[in-house]
Amino acid sequence: ALTLQPTEVAAAWWVDTAVIHSANLEWRAVDTSALLRTTIPLAASLLRALRLDTLFFAAIPLPPPAAETGAGAAGDPHAAAAAPLPPSDPRRSEYELWGLTLAFFSE
Repeated sequence: ALTLQPTEVAAAWWVDTAVIHSANLEWRAVDTSALLRTTIPLAASLLRALRLDTLFFAAIPLPPPAAETGAGAAGDPHAAAAAPLPPSDPRRSEYELWGLTLAFFSE
């Protein structure tokens, strides 16, 4: 049976569904060979030779929890800030909708 983890619930926050729109879609690139270089060097070399060393995926930046920015509804710990963090903010990638979760919303 699945057990609800209190830390997962505490880390949740509400985001306006208007943010989850194709106009907000951005593409991310991950260097897969860098991830494998230290653990599986042969696989990293093979990926590089096949030009598969960069993985691209779609993501939508989400507004962070209000507690992170000091914005949002007063007294609501599960509120979201008004907008996503600017692209220059290093925490921006921590608040993105991507992968299976993005696929569920895009249907």
